[in-house]
Amino acid sequence: MGSEEDIRGKTVKRKGPRLQLTSLPTVPMGFKGFQNLKSTYLADTNITDDGLQHLMSNCSVLEFLGIVGCAMLTTLQISHPSNTLKHLHVYDCCLLQGMELNFGLVRLEYRGLPIVLSPPGTLLLTNMCIKLEGICTSLEYIFTKLRDNVPRLEVLNLKCQEYKMTTLPGELHEFVYLKHLILELTFESCQRGKTDILQFACLLVASPSLEKLEFHMWLRWGRERYRAEDGSLRSLPSQPHSHLRSVDITGFYGEKDRLELVLHILRDSVALESMKVDPSPVVAADVNRLGGLGSMHVPHFVDGYEVALEFLCSKDRRNVVHVAEPLAGLGVLRLGASPDIIERARRGSSPLSPCNSSAKASWQRVKRVKRLSRPSSSRGAS
Repeated sequence: MGSEEDIRGKTVKRKGPRLQLTSLPTVPMGFKGFQNLKSTYLADTNITDDGLQHLMSNCSVLEFLGIVGCAMLTTLQISHPSNTLKHLHVYDCCLLQGMELNFGLVRLEYRGLPIVLSPPGTLLLTNMCIKLEGICTSLEYIFTKLRDNVPRLEVLNLKCQEYKMTTLPGELHEFVYLKHLILELTFESCQRGKTDILQFACLLVASPSLEKLEFHMWLRWGRERYRAEDGSLRSLPSQPHSHLRSVDITGFYGEKDRLELVLHILRDSVALESMKVDPSPVVAADVNRLGGLGSMHVPHFVDGYEVALEFLCSKDRRNVVHVAEPLAGLGVLRLGASPDIIERARRGSSPLSPCNSSAKASWQRVKRVKRLSRPSSSRGAS
C-alpha cells in the first residue's frame, strides 16, 4: 500500500507498511514490536533514548526511520547487528549529540548541529544529505571530523546558510569514493566583499574521484559584476582533475570570485564533458522567497549571463560550456523588473546557449547595441 506524507514541509512517499507516530510518551515494556513494519516517522514526540532503542529492537524488518522534532533525544543507538535499516531521516532534534548507526545504513538525511557519528570507519553509508548552519564550519566538519566515520561516501548533498563568511581550512581530508557533490549555499547577510567563492576550489582536491559537481549559490546582497578594468583574474596553481565530467552551476551573478572559480574548474577538469552555468539561483528560485528583493536581483541575473558569455566562453576550447539565459521561466514581469532589464533578459534564441560561434556572435551583438544606445538613451544598460 503506497503512502504520501508531508513532514515539516517535505513530502515523503513510501511504499509498503508504514506508521507515523506523533505521540509516544513511553514504549510499554511488554511491547513486541511491529513484525511487518518497514517505514515509520516519529514526529514531535517526547520519546527518550531508551524508548527509541527498545522500539527499534522490536521492529525487525524496518528499512526507513524518520525522526523529526523529538526534543528529548540525546543519542540515537540503532546499531543492532541484525538491523535492516537502510534510510535514516533526522531533523531538528535540538538536544541530539551523537548517533550510533547500524553497519548497513546507506542513506542519511540530517538537519541540526554538527554531531558525532559512530562507529568510525565501518559504515557502509554512501549517500548523505546534511543541512547545517555556517558554510565553512560545515565543510570543515564534514571533510575533517566526519570523513573517518563515512569513508565510503559516494553522494554528498550539503545545504547551508552563511551569516558571517569565514575561511575554509587550508587542507581538507579526502573523500576518495565521493562521486557526486551537491552544494546548496545561501549567503544571507555577509558583508559585501567579504565572501571569496574561489576558496571552494579546494573541494576538487579533496574529492579526487568526483564525477559530478552541482554548485547552487544565492547571495542575498549582490555585488558588482566583473569587468576587464577591475584588474586581472586570480589563477590558482593547476591541479588537474581526471574524473569530473559534469558541472552544474546556478546563481552565477558574474562577480570576480565566482568567475575565477568557474574558470579554475573549467581549466583543471581535463575530462569535462558538460558545464552548465545559470545566472538564476535554484536555491531561491521561487518568487515568494525572493520577495521584495526580486527586482533588485534581476540585473544580477543579466550580469551573470553577460559575464559568462564574455569571459567564460572565450576560454572554452572544448565547447563544453552552456550558459542559460537569465530568468528563463521565472516570470520577470512579476518580479517588477524595468522594461530595459526585461529586454536584456530576453536576448538570445534558446534557454541554454552553448558557447559556440553563435553564442559569441550574440554577445558581440549585445555589446554593439549597448554601445550605440548610450549617447541617446537614459536606460543605463550596464
